[in-house]
Amino acid sequence: MTVGMDDGKFILWDRWPDAHPMISPPVDLTETYATAHGAGATTDAPCPVGTKVRLYQETNGGYATFILLKYEKGTAAAAAIKSLCAPDTTEAAAAGKHYVVTNDGGEALKGGGLAAVAVATLTDGLYAWFWCGGVCPVDTIAGLDGIHPSDGSVTAGAVLTMVDSASVCKFGVVAQNDAGAMILPCGTAFAVDTTS
Repeated sequence: MTVGMDDGKFILWDRWPDAHPMISPPVDLTETYATAHGAGATTDAPCPVGTKVRLYQETNGGYATFILLKYEKGTAAAAAIKSLCAPDTTEAAAAGKHYVVTNDGGEALKGGGLAAVAVATLTDGLYAWFWCGGVCPVDTIAGLDGIHPSDGSVTAGAVLTMVDSASVCKFGVVAQNDAGAMILPCGTAFAVDTTS
């Protein structure tokens, strides 16, 4: 059984910097792209890392934003569609590496509010598109329909954060980190968790 939130009952807050202007949608948002040698380079990606695309979604009544990021698996299982990802803490500490994300709950920067949801099964070390803001894009990515995993702590009206749950990132509700500083939220829930 999966505990989580229905796709139409939460939104993501896009906190990713607009490093590159939004472009016309690529032909296939579920495609992954090989990496080239050199920092931040791509071989066959349609645009630079950090580029965003914004598309209207009729089913959930609003816009969804996608961003091109690089995925690293870490020690968790490889990310499948609906996997919640965040910047890799090791990579984020290196200059120019903040667009590298992981779904590994122990390695992800979960308190920074930078959330990204996989729109396809991901391959370690490759660039891919992620849903990063707005309503769930079920019109564009049919596989995002249904329940998105949470840790079971979500209530109606809750401000969403990311938590480490069974070694992977999931949505949850956390007010503060261990140091007492506020964690930046990544979305809003409009209903309590469900089970499917």
